[in-house]
Amino acid sequence: PLPPFNSSQCGCQSANDRRAYSVLHLENSLRVLVISDPDSNISAASMDVAVGSFSDPSDLQGLAHFCEHMLFLGTKKYPVEGEYAEYLVTHQGYDNAFTSTQETNYYFSVQADYFEGALDRFAQFFVSPLLTASAVGREMHAVDAEYQKDLLDDNWRFWRLLKTVSNPDHPFHQFSIGNLETLNKSDTHNRLIEFYQTHYSANQMQLAVYGRDSIDTLSEWVSRYFSYIPNRNAKEPTFNTTSFPPEYSGKLVYITPIADKDTILLFWQTCPLQYEYRSGLPGFVVRFLGDEGPGSVSYFLQSGKGWATSVTASTEVQTDSYSVLSVAIELTAEGLRHSSDVVSAVFQYVRLMASETDEETFQQLWSDYISVSSTNFDYSEKADPSDYVTDIAESMRLVSDSSDFLQNPSRYDFDYSMFKQVLFELTPERSIVFLSSQNANGSSSGGSNNSNSSLPWQQPSKKEEFFGVQYLDVPIPDAVLNHWNRDLSNVSFQLPGTNPFVPKNFDILPPPPGGYADAPVSQDFQGGASVWWLQDGTFQDPRINFYCDIHTNNAQESPRWSAMTMLYVSVATKVLQPLTYQASLVQGTHGVSFTQLGVSLSLSSFSEDGILSGYLQLILQVLRNSMQIPVEEVIFDLVKEDVASELSNYKYTELPFRYTYRYVQQVVMERPYWKKDQLLEELRNVSVNDLLVHGVSLLQNSSVLCFAHGNLNQSMAVRFAGMVAELTSAPNATCAHPNGSYPTQRVALAPGNYSVVLPTLNPEDENSVVNVVFQTDSVCEVEGGKCSLESLKTLVHLGILTQIIKERCFDYLRTKEQLGYAVFCFYMLHESIGSFQVIVQSFSYDPPYVLDKILFFLRDFESSVLIPLLNGSFAKSFSSFADVYRQGLLEKEVKLSDLSSVLWQRVRSGLNQFDLNRQAVEVLDLHVDAATLLGFYRKTVTDDTSTTGRELVIVVHGKGKSHDLSPFNIQHELDYNDLNQTKHSYP
Repeated sequence: PLPPFNSSQCGCQSANDRRAYSVLHLENSLRVLVISDPDSNISAASMDVAVGSFSDPSDLQGLAHFCEHMLFLGTKKYPVEGEYAEYLVTHQGYDNAFTSTQETNYYFSVQADYFEGALDRFAQFFVSPLLTASAVGREMHAVDAEYQKDLLDDNWRFWRLLKTVSNPDHPFHQFSIGNLETLNKSDTHNRLIEFYQTHYSANQMQLAVYGRDSIDTLSEWVSRYFSYIPNRNAKEPTFNTTSFPPEYSGKLVYITPIADKDTILLFWQTCPLQYEYRSGLPGFVVRFLGDEGPGSVSYFLQSGKGWATSVTASTEVQTDSYSVLSVAIELTAEGLRHSSDVVSAVFQYVRLMASETDEETFQQLWSDYISVSSTNFDYSEKADPSDYVTDIAESMRLVSDSSDFLQNPSRYDFDYSMFKQVLFELTPERSIVFLSSQNANGSSSGGSNNSNSSLPWQQPSKKEEFFGVQYLDVPIPDAVLNHWNRDLSNVSFQLPGTNPFVPKNFDILPPPPGGYADAPVSQDFQGGASVWWLQDGTFQDPRINFYCDIHTNNAQESPRWSAMTMLYVSVATKVLQPLTYQASLVQGTHGVSFTQLGVSLSLSSFSEDGILSGYLQLILQVLRNSMQIPVEEVIFDLVKEDVASELSNYKYTELPFRYTYRYVQQVVMERPYWKKDQLLEELRNVSVNDLLVHGVSLLQNSSVLCFAHGNLNQSMAVRFAGMVAELTSAPNATCAHPNGSYPTQRVALAPGNYSVVLPTLNPEDENSVVNVVFQTDSVCEVEGGKCSLESLKTLVHLGILTQIIKERCFDYLRTKEQLGYAVFCFYMLHESIGSFQVIVQSFSYDPPYVLDKILFFLRDFESSVLIPLLNGSFAKSFSSFADVYRQGLLEKEVKLSDLSSVLWQRVRSGLNQFDLNRQAVEVLDLHVDAATLLGFYRKTVTDDTSTTGRELVIVVHGKGKSHDLSPFNIQHELDYNDLNQTKHSYP
């Protein structure tokens, strides 16, 4: 019989939210929010457990995180390691988890038809995990690899240092990640079981589930699988002390970072805010501290003085006894010379907030904030189901009234006294201030003797235990505190006014004559412009997504052209930042980006005409003015310094596995694709006048390709495209690529195998990366108005192969072989060229060893999976994999922006194949089976005698790691330092 449960309605959803909600209370005291969305192809669930790293024993730090890892390694009902993940990946899903200070959250998503099976497997984590002794040693290495992966990441190092300078008697001070040093103890297995049995109790868990089935069906599944979680009547751990009492506040912390960036971080401990969800205060305070409009700290430090390239505010820590608010400021060289003034400006703005916000002013600011928040809540697009349930499960832990599970702003309470209390806690005396720099030296941060403008610099002489951060923490000098408590002269701050981008009209346009079209349609008009549009008839969403590529004839002709175009769009973006900030608060987003063919614009906004057209006009006016009037020197210098910093610090700010396939592979395989040091060299010599001349030439003889989608009609789409076309000065230009395709930028490999070997971009990084790329035949070549059969077969084979191999690759290379934390198997499409890829980042092993393991796995996959799949001896049939892949192809997008993005990619590719997935289904059903998949795999991956195989091995070797690939008999060794950017094929 089905275990009993009580259910009730969950109120306070938006009137526009057509999903159904129900709150369940199971007999074991588990609280559940069930969400039914009949339109969703994806289902998801999240379990939030009220225990985190604060509960780590002091002599076994990282235990909560380690426990999170161990729950994925088999249960009594499903004992095979990796079976849960394989079930999800096979059905186009994924899973993950995270450990925070006072919670651990587990979540997954999967195709809707397979949700019940996923829920069953997921529930067993909390009913009867194996937690075997044999897995303990292996998974310790996985945790250690996760730790090693981030050793040189400054963000992680700052976070660790905040913990280091905190109260050692509070568990926030501890090392929460864990590594072999802290976890490898003789009694770890027994204490793991003790930890789980103490804290993992149904009465301390919150579950959110999201599916397309009915509330009744979902509720039955929840009751059937989750009612058996033991209720051990656990007590939620509480921590009454704080991390930054007075004796651990008022600190100035000097740091030597990895990246050559100058940064100020301000932290304040405040009263606990996580239970003040009905006040909305965390978001309200952060919104004003992080304001980017005129009159804000951000505007003053960036546009006013050129002292900072970014200013962001956030809630850094939320606990039951305190919160920590933060402001992060990226400095320019001039800002470093005025580092104390930079901090003083923040405190001056806080004092303004405290002094000028009497109750009446606060009420007005609050009303504006609620107006924006309510608009966002009532008209939000559907979030990704796994993100949605994760956010809800987290909030459920803190919320007693189920009517607040969705956090409807209409239920927020006006709390002036609490607001004032928080502001009065943001004082210099209560702050912890990080100054991170490689360039500060001498008696002050800029080498100047100005006692007020810059912070007195002291050389970091301490070394943090786990990340090796060089730092020094000292009390903030009285002279500095006095400076921060006085207002700067000639500074005018102001609080933000009413947001002009809040729409009032959310009406949906009537259908066009003849009904809604199935695919975008196009129109060319004078000025070299072409516009595609599609009026939405599916989502009934009152917004428009607009995209535009401006193609120029001399795109990418040299590193200098690319560097100046990069700088041009960065200047435009910086100028737009304060002008469009309030639009961003009401779901308005825009982008001005540099592409291989010129400049790309994007804009998303509510469709009320005055708002969207005004938003677009604002963007175009900035681009036009950037060409025609002098750029302010302060903005130009600031942006140029910021772009140069991003280029020179890329090797420090990006993880090796990411820059290997996002950057190194692009340098090797894209044409032209200039290296960052080439761009940096050219950037140094660009003047304001150079940029103005370039801005004019950039748009001369250019053509415009636009796509508009959403709550709009043809005349609106043509008008918006015309506004962009007016920006260009080419009345007789022709549309870019009139034959309907992009020029091929991807290098085509001739049959054979190739290698590129280079050291890590950061010479001190001991992590290595091996990226194996198997290039395929062309995909999506158009013949007779549709993709050719052979190119579609390649596309389908890539997709179904990745579906079958992905989790097996992860299980073997990461879980069993423990090569490293970052292991990925995927396919990519670059214009018409496809590739199947494996990438592994390893701290512990040399690249040749890693490559050997990758190649062994790929050969074994053929014999252990593909051949049995062909002869019928595998556990699953090919048709079962094909059914899941077919479902994935036929799935509909869940929100307007997702569909807009897909359609825009089809438009800008020039292929205009809007029914590509339907074509792929036809090919899957008629032309693809186990035999063709095996043939494709052999031809592409394993057949060394193949005359068509094209393999590229990219090795980025860490400090001190061997990188000799001679045993692999690679035919063509490419020199990374001498790549010909005019060459479109190898060898």
